[in-house]
Amino acid sequence: MRTSRRLTFRQISEGCRREAAERLWAKAHRASKLRHALARKANRAAKKCEQIKAGCILRAHKLLPEHIKVTIDAEQHVGLPLIHWKGHCAFHLPYDLIEL
Repeated sequence: MRTSRRLTFRQISEGCRREAAERLWAKAHRASKLRHALARKANRAAKKCEQIKAGCILRAHKLLPEHIKVTIDAEQHVGLPLIHWKGHCAFHLPYDLIEL
C-alpha cells in the first residue's frame, strides 16, 4: 500500500526556485574563480566574468531573497557589499554592479 502524499504546487515551486538559485550560485562561483585567474592578464575578460558573476548573484537573490543576505563587509574588504547564503560561499560585489 502506497502512503506517500502528493506534493503541493507551493512545495514544487519552492523546490524549483531553490534549485535554480543553487545553479546560479554555482555559476557565479565558477565565474569568480575565472575572474581571479584572468585578472592580471586579460582585463576585459575579467570584467566580463565579473558581470556574469554579478548577474547570477542578483538573479539568485531575486529567487530566494529570504535566504540570500546582503551585508557590508567589516573584516576582509571593509566597506564592500558582501552577499552570502548560509551553507554556501560568499561573494563581494562592487557598488556599481548591485541593484538590490
